[in-house]
Amino acid sequence: MLHIFTSSPFQSRALEQSLSTIVVDDAVLLIQDAVLAITANFDALTVLRDQGITISVLLPDLHARGLVGRLGVGFEGVDYQGFVSLTEAHETQMKWD
Repeated sequence: MLHIFTSSPFQSRALEQSLSTIVVDDAVLLIQDAVLAITANFDALTVLRDQGITISVLLPDLHARGLVGRLGVGFEGVDYQGFVSLTEAHETQMKWD
C-alpha cells in the first residue's frame, strides 16, 4: 500500500496515527505541506525508516517551500513521474490528512 500524507506534521498527527497500519512492503509519500516533516526530527519518520519503509518526498512541493537542500538521508525525492510510478507499484493507496 502507498500511504500519501498531505498535511503539515505541525498541524496533524496523521504520521503518528499511521504507525499501526504501515507494514514492511508499504511505502510513504509526503506531498503538499507534509513535506515539512523533513525539517524536524519526527519520531514517526524515524520509526518508519528504521523498519525499512521507503519514504518519498515530492520534489516540486519541496521546491515550492524552499526546502530543496533539506532532503536528508533516508528520504527519496521523486518528481511527478515518480509519483505516478509509486501509484503503479502499489495497487492500493491511502491518503492521510
